[in-house]
Amino acid sequence: MAPHEPTSTLADLFKDESIPPLAFPVRYQLEVCISHGYLSEHNLGQEFVRRLREMDPTKAQDVLEYVANQEKRIFAPMELFDIKIIKGSASRPPIPQYCAFIRSATVTPSTVYFNTPTVEISNRVIRYYAEHADRFLRVRFTAEKDEGKIYSTDKDTMNEVFTRVKRALRNGIKVGERHYEFLAFGNSQFRENGAYFYASLPHLQAQQIRDWMGSFDEIPYVAQYAARLGQCFSTTRAIIGTRTTIKEIEDEERNGYVFTDGVGMLSPFLAQLITHELGIVRTSSEPPSIFQFRMGGCKGILAVSPHSKLQEITIRRSQYKFAARHEGLEIIRWSQFAASNLNRQIIVVLSALGVPDEIFIEKQKAQLADLTLAMISELKALSMLQKDIDPNQMTLTLAGMILDGFQKCQEPFMISMLHLWRAWSIKYLKEKARITIEKGAFLLGCVDETATLKGHFNQTPVLQAHESTKAKLKSLPEVFVQLSKGANGKPKVILGPMLLARNPSLHPGDIRVVQGVDVRALRHLKDAVVVPQTGDRPIVNMCSGGDLDGDDYLVIWDPELLPREWNHPPMDFTPAEKIPLGRQIIPDDLTSFFVEYMKNDNLSRIAVAHLAFADFMEDGVKSTK
Repeated sequence: MAPHEPTSTLADLFKDESIPPLAFPVRYQLEVCISHGYLSEHNLGQEFVRRLREMDPTKAQDVLEYVANQEKRIFAPMELFDIKIIKGSASRPPIPQYCAFIRSATVTPSTVYFNTPTVEISNRVIRYYAEHADRFLRVRFTAEKDEGKIYSTDKDTMNEVFTRVKRALRNGIKVGERHYEFLAFGNSQFRENGAYFYASLPHLQAQQIRDWMGSFDEIPYVAQYAARLGQCFSTTRAIIGTRTTIKEIEDEERNGYVFTDGVGMLSPFLAQLITHELGIVRTSSEPPSIFQFRMGGCKGILAVSPHSKLQEITIRRSQYKFAARHEGLEIIRWSQFAASNLNRQIIVVLSALGVPDEIFIEKQKAQLADLTLAMISELKALSMLQKDIDPNQMTLTLAGMILDGFQKCQEPFMISMLHLWRAWSIKYLKEKARITIEKGAFLLGCVDETATLKGHFNQTPVLQAHESTKAKLKSLPEVFVQLSKGANGKPKVILGPMLLARNPSLHPGDIRVVQGVDVRALRHLKDAVVVPQTGDRPIVNMCSGGDLDGDDYLVIWDPELLPREWNHPPMDFTPAEKIPLGRQIIPDDLTSFFVEYMKNDNLSRIAVAHLAFADFMEDGVKSTK
């Protein structure tokens, strides 16, 4: 594809200068219908374009959106003008201020599919350039339709496909009169082989937007440069109702480790203001204890601290990543209880550490029986829905409908939703061994600012089952876990030995046994796992190389799942030495890095191979092979 080469399927039709151009939203929606095959450019003529142009642009967009939503081929295009429809997205009420209509495209080896704009929570860049929000295009590179991600092969048979990806990134995508060029990619987008494109204006080019994001010239590594750009594309909600003051403090560093990596603080007053502005629904009057945030070039978490003053935010050096013009506080998410679930990797590691296989089989059978009983028992359905809470808390919505009597009267929609929830649960149980553990939680991690909790020390020996329980407990590092709502509806501190892990856990040292203790000075922190800043090595670093800038941790206090072996030597997660580029990084370096990542993205294959070898080897994940 040569630079600025027309890729629109209607390019030939619109070469006729006697036909006035369509409004861009209408032209784009027409491209959506054609790219998916709902309309064919071969039976669209000048009369069709003329009729479409004469329509009210909002109504024309609604009609074309209706065609796209029906997902059926229209063989007589002129019949579109007889369609009577309800209001589409173009004429719907205004969307929330923290959302935006985002256009997107899917590039496959053979074609480009454009998609109807959807409502999504916006990010810093789109909010700042809100008047030009329609000039951003979210692009994803995939295999052919419904075939998922593009993967490389051993014999380089996909090289031409990756060349096409690079060509699209370098030359851009043209829709009508707009030429969309590569802008940057967010960190989550990057993992899904996606990026943002932007249709430049004479007074606002893509490079100007990148310059506005921050100063990255001092970053000599392409991967790190791309990650810092990606910070600006995190899905966030801006806090605009209050002004904040910044206090900077140093990190706790020892033995080459940063024990407070990614952790800052904010006052209870500011936490309450954020809770009110975001409309966070809480079962108590207290705000969440932890917020994952972005602010200028800073990232990580902010934990509530009773010692912080009013609108004060405390930032550590490890949270500062780059200099940015934008300095407003933005919230990604906040601490809340989520159910703990096992998966295939964790089961394999626990099995190698001495947990009998019969325990997992019994828990799986019990979960299947409970899912069946939940279809006829309101009490069982309520119990499971209120315990196995998904990140979006939709199970709590279903539980509320049951309390309102919808299951009792066998309301069809409610019953179908329950069956869907059961089918979804069984699917994940079958494919991923997703066994829900009642005595557990999936929580955000933060650090103990009081330095009270005992950390991990390297001289602690590997502890086997035959050793005394007292000696084993004495050697454990300590954590503080307090649930906002225990069995009696009141806050509950979890005491005693428990498992601490982070997904994915592949090494026998990734799952740590820790001791839950009660520390009065930490009781203001709820629905979080508080880890020590003392010791020789951070506990979270031993858990699959984790940190505290927004990672979730699995905490399980079920005595049946405590392994026979404690304190297995952890893996060394020291990263390989980075090689600087040696010159200023340009957009072409970013796109080349993007393609190289796609070529070398073999994590899913490695995970499956690891699981297969772990099952095959007698020593499981402990095998030296």
